[in-house]
Amino acid sequence: MPEIHGLVVDDDIPTVDVICQSVQWKKYGITTVERAYNNKQAQKILLATPIEVAICDIEMPMGTGLELIAWAKENKLDTEFIFLTCHENFDFAKTAIHYGAAGYVVKPFDPESLDVELSKTVMMIQQRRQLQEHNNEEDAEENFWRKVYFHQIGPSLLAGE
Repeated sequence: MPEIHGLVVDDDIPTVDVICQSVQWKKYGITTVERAYNNKQAQKILLATPIEVAICDIEMPMGTGLELIAWAKENKLDTEFIFLTCHENFDFAKTAIHYGAAGYVVKPFDPESLDVELSKTVMMIQQRRQLQEHNNEEDAEENFWRKVYFHQIGPSLLAGE
């Protein structure tokens, strides 16, 4: 299984520590977990490292998690977001869904709830990777036959095959 990189974003440092220490990352194939304490740090990490899954607080003083997911989508980053929040606010959930959030967990942090969301999210990531691999293989085969049809691959090369 290819590596999966994670990111935990929350302005509350103890919350980040608890999440990073209590989640069994290897169980999900997550090999590295970055930490950020505000949107600017998270953006810097997201631009530098291919992060597949981000666990992110919604309400933070230097920019919300919803602003972060919007920024990630605008920048065409392939990151799944699981949101954490102290509020069961429907508007937050609605906006998170609008941006394609993979999950939504209400604080206080519950390892079992996050476990369910991480399992579901990692499965989505793996399915997307398999689909991309399949599409890449189909594209390669289609390109080969297109080159044969348009005589971009000569008969001498084909005869050898």
